[in-house]
Amino acid sequence: MRGSILIACGGAAARMVSGVSGRVGMDIVYVNADKTIEKTEDGLQILVRPIEETMEEKHSGLVESMRGFRVAVILVALGGTSGSAIVPYIIDYAREAGCIPITVLTVPFGQEQDRRDTAFRVMRNLIPRSDRTVLFDLQTLVENESTRKVNQVMNVSSNVLAFMLKNIADLSEGPILSTLSRHIYTYSYTTGLDPADAVGRALDGGVFPTDTEAGMPVVMVSSGYNDYEIQQITNAVVDRIGSLPDFVYRKDQDDTRVLVFLPVVAVTSSPTASRDG
Repeated sequence: MRGSILIACGGAAARMVSGVSGRVGMDIVYVNADKTIEKTEDGLQILVRPIEETMEEKHSGLVESMRGFRVAVILVALGGTSGSAIVPYIIDYAREAGCIPITVLTVPFGQEQDRRDTAFRVMRNLIPRSDRTVLFDLQTLVENESTRKVNQVMNVSSNVLAFMLKNIADLSEGPILSTLSRHIYTYSYTTGLDPADAVGRALDGGVFPTDTEAGMPVVMVSSGYNDYEIQQITNAVVDRIGSLPDFVYRKDQDDTRVLVFLPVVAVTSSPTASRDG
């Protein structure tokens, strides 16, 4: 049985991975809600087909495309409509195909408050449906890349997303549900020549409230790290949060990139929202 397959739900998710498709470590299936255009006296009016009709037509093809994989990684950019509506169907189809469904939910930037509030309302419905959920908050990148312009942050977000998805692909080749033992995780990504310092900054870089008492952070390190560097990272994590990390070796040897999966307390509302989502 093969490792994992990526299902990009909706146009926004497709755009996020289209330029980095060769770096996610998975085959990609793009799924969108079909639209029909009807000519009216007032001009062109776009009519969205009922989602049930669209997904019923795609059912057998999607199940077949996922069959033979252990994990279906389901990516959606929250805040819109079509992508979020597709996800519950994809989760059901993944289980029908014998896959473990893991959702990756991207959350809009903080300045897109209406879309962000919508994302958190939808998120609370989607999270219980999948076996694991990873939250990819674009606001984290804004705060960690404050010296960059918006278009540069967007480019960084695609590269970080690709790197995170590749890490999930690597995890899917092992006991992923045991490694990611909590239901909800967020990521934190940093770069640096000092591995202990980089992991320390990663632990401080998450937007969501984390729950390290209930689950260990999972530190993804390059295959080039030696025992001394691992011990340095361990000491840094214990000093910061009082908990031992779980280490997983990536397949690459880029010692400057650090990704940490952090267990998250149940999501109730946007961490940066001024009102309830």
